Amino acid sequence: MKEYRLILFKSGIFEKLLAILQKYNGAPEESLGVLQHGVWLLANLCRDKPTNNDLITYPAVPILCKLTERFQGDSYLLTDISWALLQLGMIYISIRCLYMKI
Repeated sequence: MKEYRLILFKSGIFEKLLAILQKYNGAPEESLGVLQHGVWLLANLCRDKPTNNDLITYPAVPILCKLTERFQGDSYLLTDISWALLQLGMIYISIRCLYMKI
């Protein structure tokens, strides 16, 4: 499975997904499904992320933190955001986003 994720990273899907998440973060509530699926995909792409790709994956952190601010009441979205941050090795930031609202 790691080899397929690496192919996806090399194809530029990560950057495109981040652009979609950023675009829909300011969209009306009807776009919640797009955000939920996008964050779920992001979390799974970050699982066993290819090494030495921190420069690619790091831009996801502020986007995910902004989503936590907007969707405090959506436990499913917050779970996937926390999972994505955990996969990125950002457990401290995950806790801070959820509980201290940076």
